Amino acid sequence: MLDWITENTVVEWKHSETDEEGYIERILWVDPRRDIVVTIAMNDDKAMPLVRTFDEYTSNLIDRKHKVIEWTDSNILLLPDESIPEKHKQIRDKAWHIIGPLVTEEPDIYDPKMRGLLVSEVVKNHGIHKSTVYRYLRRYWQGGKIVNTLLPYYDNCGGKGKEREAGMNKRGRPRKFAEEDVGINIDDEVKRLFRTGIRLFYNTKEKAPLKRAYQKTLEKFFYIGYQQDGDAVIPILPPKEKLPTFGQFKYWFTKELDLKETLSKRYGKKNYELKFRPSLGSSTYESFGPGSRFQIDATIADVFLVSEYKREWIIGRPVVYVVIDVFSRMITGLYVGLEGPSWLGAMMALANTTADKVKFCTEYGIHIEPDEWICSHLPQKLTADRGELEGNKPSNLISALGVDVETEPPYRADWKGIVEQQFRLLNLRSVKWVPGAVQSRMKEREGTIGWTQH
Repeated sequence: MLDWITENTVVEWKHSETDEEGYIERILWVDPRRDIVVTIAMNDDKAMPLVRTFDEYTSNLIDRKHKVIEWTDSNILLLPDESIPEKHKQIRDKAWHIIGPLVTEEPDIYDPKMRGLLVSEVVKNHGIHKSTVYRYLRRYWQGGKIVNTLLPYYDNCGGKGKEREAGMNKRGRPRKFAEEDVGINIDDEVKRLFRTGIRLFYNTKEKAPLKRAYQKTLEKFFYIGYQQDGDAVIPILPPKEKLPTFGQFKYWFTKELDLKETLSKRYGKKNYELKFRPSLGSSTYESFGPGSRFQIDATIADVFLVSEYKREWIIGRPVVYVVIDVFSRMITGLYVGLEGPSWLGAMMALANTTADKVKFCTEYGIHIEPDEWICSHLPQKLTADRGELEGNKPSNLISALGVDVETEPPYRADWKGIVEQQFRLLNLRSVKWVPGAVQSRMKEREGTIGWTQH
């Protein structure tokens, strides 16, 4: 059966099964009367159509093995037009405008003499070289007569992600201007010096800019001598053309950047964990419903209190404890006192979580309905700082009341983000607008606190 001899079929020919490489060709055209078969070699970048009689073509079946195969070309994009960059489509359409009228001239385009005349006319009309026309024709035919075979093969350009071996000649494009630094080839030894320089001069608590780290690296590892200048000894560097450029230093810094290590070294591990670490979830994921987890924390309110007996006496700033339900974000308990953050204050706030909120509000002249603040229970789990709830203090809370207490590391306010955010809202909505409010805080934790009184 010879029904496989049809247009666009790809056939592999071998003299025997043991042949490692065969001759692969694509059938371009079959005469309707099955008198002529036109093929083109697939593994030849100079191939042109080969015209044979049908009998001549089928005679190869006697002494040669043949196999119909699939041919996939990763350069051919089988995509809708909207997925192809506009510039690439313009290149494709320009090429198709040139060869489109030619490839429809079947079977004349397959005859070498007729093809030469047709190509010459196109070269004259479009002002291009004939090799360009033949290249377009070959790509179109070998690609299965698909217009997208004329798209540019930009994915084959360069070597994305591959490092080049350093040789005698300088790699990279030539400089556009003569005054630009050329640099040197970066081999393994130079990369090692870059890494050491970044570790010594960039990944430090001094937080030096990358430009300074580059300069210090040159002075440390690329000097050729020293110059005495008074009491100072200054490294002598070779000419610029024998030094790596800042662009090269920056490229390898970016390419080999370990962001976690860099931020940890420059800002400290605690600051990294607090401000820069990846956030892979939220507190809510740990709570399956109301009452499953509470967060408790204390803050010194940004307001000064005065004595009720004599308003000229400032008695200090109050400590505010807030207990909040993680799932619903509802405040379930609170306590305001003048003693510093302590187990006593935390205990009072926890006691308030079980209090009847209607009675609690009535004590301060506020009337609410029972359904406005429905919370008078202890949680299954309680997240707190290490200070107030560390050690044996909460043992009764755990054993008698069945509350699982989880304490967090110091300086990790982000682990109790919901209650910390509540403090911010409390300041913005209430404390900031009352007499005696502190309007600015100059430093947090690391130094003295400065303020101006409202």
